[in-house]
Amino acid sequence: MSIFKHPVSGVWYVDFIDPRGKRTRRSTKTKDKDQAQRFEAKLKVELWERKVSVEPVSVTFDEAALAYMKTIDHLRDQDAKVLHVRHWRLHFGSKSICSLTTDDIENATPQISAAKYGNGKPLSGAAKNRYLATLSKILNDAKKRGWIQSVPYIRRHAESKGRDLYLTQAQAESLLRHMGDGWMFDVCAFALNTGMRASEILKLEWSQVNLDRRMISVTAAKSKSGHGRAVPLNEGAHNVLLRRKGLHRRYVFTSQGTVREQIDSRTFKRACRLAGIPQSFTFHGLRHTWASWHAMAGTPLLTLQYLGGWRSLVMVNRYAHLAGEGLADYAANVLILPQSGKPLENRKHLKVVNG
Repeated sequence: MSIFKHPVSGVWYVDFIDPRGKRTRRSTKTKDKDQAQRFEAKLKVELWERKVSVEPVSVTFDEAALAYMKTIDHLRDQDAKVLHVRHWRLHFGSKSICSLTTDDIENATPQISAAKYGNGKPLSGAAKNRYLATLSKILNDAKKRGWIQSVPYIRRHAESKGRDLYLTQAQAESLLRHMGDGWMFDVCAFALNTGMRASEILKLEWSQVNLDRRMISVTAAKSKSGHGRAVPLNEGAHNVLLRRKGLHRRYVFTSQGTVREQIDSRTFKRACRLAGIPQSFTFHGLRHTWASWHAMAGTPLLTLQYLGGWRSLVMVNRYAHLAGEGLADYAANVLILPQSGKPLENRKHLKVVNG
């Protein structure tokens, strides 16, 4: 029964599953069964009307994806998100966004790369997660609009630890020797000296460069983090810019006068092979190498964060384990010095040294 009498007080209670699928149990505050039944009927009507009032409108995935796409026209990685959205629309386009389940998402997760990035190659866990991240943003955007009540669970894939690979000084020099004397040599040498991202380097304009002050201004529009920063130039980076001066009126790094949107991955992979560097090493590894060298040389992580343009210090903590030698000098600031030799009675064995 959906109503019952309390065995001690004699008050009637209601106990049923409401239209939202949740259990409702409460007192009717009466000992009269007829009044209790009327209370129950009224409560069920109220709960049903409440469910109808908050029930999301029927929206297809296509409609939700279009609404989300209108919010990302300012993002640097918009092209990649368009590719992701195109994939999910092929699977969920006309389906109601409320009907998507975790199983639907897992079954539709791409396994091979799209044609733009070499059709047929198996996708890494990190690449799959980027597709899933875009889907998650579409669903969360729909939730904010009131189109769905909850977002289904999205399982993330394990990512390779290949980003932990960084080059030694000898490997970096060998890589550059096998890179040839073209524009890729300058791009790679500049990345190793500044830690700038590939997109920041390839879009670098002479208007951002101050050779006299040895400084580059990376604008917020060209930065992945969305925050502008100043990049100081060491001698190696400064020499690269002097080599490039006069080759193009607007952009710094061009190939035979042509602006490139991506690095020459074929030349990069060939140089890695000749230098004995694993083929899993990517151009982004040059930025990782730069940051690792800084950490090992004792550059404070907060300073490294600003130099590299990371949004938060959390992103830089991956280099903390490399900063051991640089921290040694700080460790000596606080010192309690045990005396050498075995402990003997009635002798002082500690010496406190002021840091």
